[in-house]
Amino acid sequence: MNAGGCKTLSGLPLTSGIVIILTVNQKTIVMKKTILFLLWSIPAIVFSQDTEVFASDRGNNAVNKYDIDGNFIEVFIDPNSGGLSNPQDIVFHPDGSVLISGFLNNAILQYDGNTGNFMGEFSSNYSLQGATRMELKEDNLIYVLQWSGNYKTVRFDLNGNFVDEFTDIGVFQSIGIDWDTDDNMYISTWANGSNGNVQVFDSNGTGMGVFGDTALLVGPTNIWFTDNNELWVLDYNANRVTRFDENGTFIDHVITGVANPEGFDYLPNGNLLIAERGGNQIKEFTADGTFIGRWDNGGSLNTPNFVRVREPVLSITQNEQQDQWVVPTIGTRFMMSPTIVENYQVVYVYSITGTLIAQLNPSESQFWDASQLSKGMYFLRASGPNGIFLSQKLLVN
Repeated sequence: MNAGGCKTLSGLPLTSGIVIILTVNQKTIVMKKTILFLLWSIPAIVFSQDTEVFASDRGNNAVNKYDIDGNFIEVFIDPNSGGLSNPQDIVFHPDGSVLISGFLNNAILQYDGNTGNFMGEFSSNYSLQGATRMELKEDNLIYVLQWSGNYKTVRFDLNGNFVDEFTDIGVFQSIGIDWDTDDNMYISTWANGSNGNVQVFDSNGTGMGVFGDTALLVGPTNIWFTDNNELWVLDYNANRVTRFDENGTFIDHVITGVANPEGFDYLPNGNLLIAERGGNQIKEFTADGTFIGRWDNGGSLNTPNFVRVREPVLSITQNEQQDQWVVPTIGTRFMMSPTIVENYQVVYVYSITGTLIAQLNPSESQFWDASQLSKGMYFLRASGPNGIFLSQKLLVN
């Protein structure tokens, strides 16, 4: 979750239906028809039009919901719902549900994204050991850190199926994860709160050692790269936030006086939220680390260790229509309809996590080559006159 470009998880409401793509080979038609049925039969996503913030009430095995200004809305996930024990992180699934990792749960738990009602165990075929942080990447896989067991980072697909143990070695008490612009993965180790560091893995999950000067950390928890490629680290045991440059060189302790910081995220205005596990509160800072004040207002926060912002990045408005205006719906090269070229000024391409990937100009070309993108689902949104939008989902394979 990076400043100014936070990793957020949201999606367009999906409608049911089957689209048949005609090709010369009859077998190809049948295969694509089957895939399209699976793609278009995903339940509709329903998002609020307001930004919502979720924070763990860890000590009560619950999760709270707040508005953008920090006002308490409700206990979103009731204490011990579904057997939730020691919640560690939340991921917003593209189908509208939310996923929670529990330190004492051996599976990721799934809850209704609107009501917070327990839906069942999400992950399967792998027993997690001390699950902490989770991230959904653009490869449509969910990366989960393990504090104990073999300490390896595990991946699941969007159906909860176990994919693999991604890292070749384990990271003891791993609790923070992010990626740089070269897709190298960084994982922090709390290391008994005395000699922590951040370790680097290449894009294949192969360990590359300790990152730069991060061995000076005491007991790091969450980590993230900012838009200017600085690595910021919540140093839980030192009660501060430390930053390093892109080469791992120590810059400074940008924030001090935070009681056991563990969770973080950015508000839409760019301000930073930090969950103080030791202070039972959430503090707000400017993007450069200047303290603003306590953010949360109301509701129990017993040792909060995550705070996550859910933005309705791709929420449908009353002026938005869904139709098939791009063909095919599966592939790497796509063509927009002549109507789009004539009447719509710009087309936005979003990843499954709601990140803006590209901005297309239909008047310049009605073709879009997506071969450079990772395989997975993407959302296209065309902006037209009088505030009218068209949306469509595509599968890049």
